[in-house]
Amino acid sequence: MTLKDRKTVNSIVGRYNALSEYDRAKIERWEDVVKTKTQLDNILRGIVIGVVLSVTAAVAAVFLVRRIRKKRRSKEKAMEELAAQGGAG
Repeated sequence: MTLKDRKTVNSIVGRYNALSEYDRAKIERWEDVVKTKTQLDNILRGIVIGVVLSVTAAVAAVFLVRRIRKKRRSKEKAMEELAAQGGAG
């Protein structure tokens, strides 16, 4: 079972939902279709959550790197100013 099967399963669920209650009662092993749909939905949800977490981690890493570099440049500039003052005095 892969995400490629999701379209087929959703189609089956749609056709099942279009049936009357009488016809639905005659369908055997419907629970298997429901379990399969649930598993596919969980796989997709896991992928989406993984992608969102990865993007969030990447954005956080970029901000941290930029902040560290900014602090480092600020300290270097302050040290250069101190050195310039010390050399002049």
